[in-house]
Amino acid sequence: MHAEVYAGDYQTVSQLKFIRDQAKQANLNQRNILTNIGMLASSGINSHHVIRIVPMLLRKFMHIDIAGFFWANQDGDMIDAYVETPSFLSANLLASCLKFQNESKLNWPSFKENVNAGSSAGNLQIFQNDCFYESEHYKNTYEPINIRHIIDVVVHDGARPYGAFLFMRADNKGKFSKEETEILKVASKLLSSAFRLPIQNNIPTKRTYDLGLVLVDKALNRRFCNLTAHQILWMMTRTSELPMQFDTDDQIDSLIKKSCLHGIQQAFKNGTYTESKNCYWGEFLIKYQFDQESETVAVNLQQMQPYPCHLAIKLNQENLTPTRLMITWLLLKGCVRKEISRKLAIGEHTVAEHIQDIFKYFSISSTNDLILKIYR
Repeated sequence: MHAEVYAGDYQTVSQLKFIRDQAKQANLNQRNILTNIGMLASSGINSHHVIRIVPMLLRKFMHIDIAGFFWANQDGDMIDAYVETPSFLSANLLASCLKFQNESKLNWPSFKENVNAGSSAGNLQIFQNDCFYESEHYKNTYEPINIRHIIDVVVHDGARPYGAFLFMRADNKGKFSKEETEILKVASKLLSSAFRLPIQNNIPTKRTYDLGLVLVDKALNRRFCNLTAHQILWMMTRTSELPMQFDTDDQIDSLIKKSCLHGIQQAFKNGTYTESKNCYWGEFLIKYQFDQESETVAVNLQQMQPYPCHLAIKLNQENLTPTRLMITWLLLKGCVRKEISRKLAIGEHTVAEHIQDIFKYFSISSTNDLILKIYR
């Protein structure tokens, strides 16, 4: 599908100025990434999609082993969660965390206290002391998965909290630096747009995640399941009524049976089977293929992501200046030269020069070529 990204009117003159002003606080490489985050956050898609992409973008200059996000309601209570490693949301881990918090107010701030403190990054780091590293909570939860350093990034627009990221990494990658903390504070401010702007429901989609793979035999024994498959299986079992559940049903084998049992049975019977599923986290395409020699069914899981997610990932691989990155986003959105000039408050001649440089960079000669290049 080759189509322009429709993003409503959220990427306005004032919104784009806000993104540029915030991104100026970083060096050129980081400015590019922050601009990309700002454009993604203001594109009018559901925050759940944005949350999955942001760690991918930040990893271009920051070591992150595991990332997660915890949503908050108006009062600051946790209402939803996502972690790249779903087992990190186990009931045992949650109970361990609450026990550690309740042992002393000096141990760890509560989620509500944290998100209500305002837009910030790094608050949890001051609690990572001997008390934390010597606790049963650390030894039972973080140490087994080789996590030593944790930083939080609270998203708060000054009026209400929206939630907080947790970025985690191993001991050999060192503590999160002061520079990283400052950049994450900027990202926090940019991300507030993803939560407070209305959601556009008519943005085209594309299969972005297509690496989820599960192998099962006729007895439904799991032979293989990669992390992406585990993530997608976890998401497919969420509902708006029960967006997160900390229970043993989140084990991989249970998730496979919940979401894929019918498809697996059809593949064993007919050789192949394809189905799509819509849920709280979006639309998923699942393909089943029976292999007669090994007597297993391969389950390929793909998530349909809004085009702005695909665009953010693709442009994160390119070496464009922040201004040219914004112009590329606007061109793909369908904006003409005059409109881009108005939105970015720069002359039409300057915009034309940037567009020619963008075309030269991608070895193309038109906006249509750019659409084909990025969306292929």
